[in-house]
Amino acid sequence: MNKTKNSLSPSRRQLILWLAQINSVVVLTVLAWVLPGFAAVEPVPGVQQPLLIAALVSLPLALLIGRWLTTRARWDGENRADPIARATAAKRSAGSLHAESDAGREIGLSVIAWAVCELPMVLGFVYALLGGERLYAVVLGAASLLLLLLLRPDFAS
Repeated sequence: MNKTKNSLSPSRRQLILWLAQINSVVVLTVLAWVLPGFAAVEPVPGVQQPLLIAALVSLPLALLIGRWLTTRARWDGENRADPIARATAAKRSAGSLHAESDAGREIGLSVIAWAVCELPMVLGFVYALLGGERLYAVVLGAASLLLLLLLRPDFAS
């Protein structure tokens, strides 16, 4: 096996990317709590309520989209139900190039799912910057963190 020092396994890459997303949510949550106190932004009442509603609606949507993407990534990798697809996948996995592209696809779908989970926090951050209640932004940050924890990488495979 010809591995270099900098090569990482796909599960290790997923862990690093997932932790980066968690770090992003934590940083945005802290900024949403601290930054509005320093910024001299006048509240924009006409935008606050629709933005908060969009953030709250994005919570279940982020969970559904995230579950769908991560399940699809795992399902495409396994192809349990279709024997023809399973045979094709076995034939493709014989070459390391196809195996690496399948792992890259799974990582890519996972990163998209995690970015969607971060959407409520981003909307909460904008809500706080526009003069909204900072506590809502913190609650949305905690909800985004919970979504990321629910969609953590699967290291069983």
